[in-house]
Amino acid sequence: MKLEIQVTEDTLIPRADTEILVEEVLSIVKGRKNLLELCTGTGAIGIALAKYGDFEKVTMTDISKEALQIAKKNIEELLDEGKKQRISLLESDLFENIEDQYDIIVANPPYIKADEIQNYELKYEPQLALDGGEDGLKYYRQIIEKAHSYLTKEGILVLEIGYDQAEEVKTIIEETRKYKSPRVKKDLSQNDRVILTQTL
Repeated sequence: MKLEIQVTEDTLIPRADTEILVEEVLSIVKGRKNLLELCTGTGAIGIALAKYGDFEKVTMTDISKEALQIAKKNIEELLDEGKKQRISLLESDLFENIEDQYDIIVANPPYIKADEIQNYELKYEPQLALDGGEDGLKYYRQIIEKAHSYLTKEGILVLEIGYDQAEEVKTIIEETRKYKSPRVKKDLSQNDRVILTQTL
């Protein structure tokens, strides 16, 4: 998204595939003013959406104090004063410290299976940002279970997913019975990458 993002050993390095999530959210912004990003890390997603989208309020959260410090630095470097005023940073374990309702919730949570993390080159990146539990779906279950309570009527949930997780995440959404039928978006390599759904 033409943004030079600062990273440290406390954050995941942003991947090009995540641009698909940002572009998809920007395509559905119209009339939706408040956005919540969970698991913000460097702030790459929230900053891109604040910069290019017409949001009145963007709340970016993470469980990691250190990650939020980097996100704050990136906000200062990459956004003009007007856009900065619209952003709030919040330390929160998913929805733990969230009270408001939002038109859109986005997240790129950790989604690698715990026993597969050793297969990844992790010289600098924190395991916390990748470990999705035994089956890689731990955080999807938690987010999907609660997100509808923090979304406005017909609010939208947008999640980045692993290339082989679309069917499992769709099943989690459908079994919750709180959302409309989910839609999957592929990345430039034609792998499933983003899943979107809407509250009933």
